[in-house]
Amino acid sequence: MQTADDQPYAAEVPLYVRWNPGQSPCAIELRLDLVRSITDTIADAETIGVEIGGILVGSLPTESTPVLRIDGFTIVPRPAEDGPVYLLDPLEQERFAAIRAGASQNETTSVGFFRSHIRPGPLRPSLADRSLLAGQFGDAAYAVLLIQARKPRTAAFFVAENGQLPTEPSVPE
Repeated sequence: MQTADDQPYAAEVPLYVRWNPGQSPCAIELRLDLVRSITDTIADAETIGVEIGGILVGSLPTESTPVLRIDGFTIVPRPAEDGPVYLLDPLEQERFAAIRAGASQNETTSVGFFRSHIRPGPLRPSLADRSLLAGQFGDAAYAVLLIQARKPRTAAFFVAENGQLPTEPSVPE
């Protein structure tokens, strides 16, 4: 397509992967170019044997658009010396809250949490994850994305409704 000035029109429209989970009141969309970015970041952390985590940013579902859309992420770092499991101390939880608030001020919205998973067993939010999220998101809708750190990488989405996370993934692994 050409513009009036005969300059090429170069608008790039982002592509999304979409899931319509039966156990959730909304669809989930993940910006496709984030998949590589997130997995590369997780692979780097895996080399030193630690989990990483952070905030998912995007847009929340509305009555007219029942879609939770994920357009980006922000790592909430913690020292590797604190151990391999992603567990935030009270000061790190304050930083998590500040980063979350900053995301909302930058014309985006905090829509959830993600974490890599190096623990044994299935991809499920830990008690520490649930406590952190209850304190951060309260009764809001939000998503949790857990990603297996080791190859082959699998992932599971959990969508909280009225602040309650389901025990099983909203989207199968």
